Amino acid sequence: MGYMKTGPNGLPITTKKQRSIVIPKKAKEYIKDCCGKDGLSLIIHTIRAGGWVILDGVPTSGKSTIEAILTRLGYPYVMTSTDAECRIIHTLGRIDAEHLIPVDDILVELGID
Repeated sequence: MGYMKTGPNGLPITTKKQRSIVIPKKAKEYIKDCCGKDGLSLIIHTIRAGGWVILDGVPTSGKSTIEAILTRLGYPYVMTSTDAECRIIHTLGRIDAEHLIPVDDILVELGID
């Protein structure tokens, strides 16, 4: 990933290309399933503003997969947390064990190489 520059206010210095990434429809559906409609909207608006996307939630709720999706699409300013004090973007809940799929398989299914 490399060094990520931040401005004086602590926000990342993003390029126009990073702020205008296009999230494919299937990936949007996955994010919506994990974070809800409001969470998806907040992620999109945060990217357009060039801010940090901070995902919070219980283990195995999709945080790392969403981070992988956004990173692969070209938006590196994503962090995950299981800290109870973090109140940014919450996943909806734990994914059942029988529905757990490796991140790389999900990215292939969503068409994100």
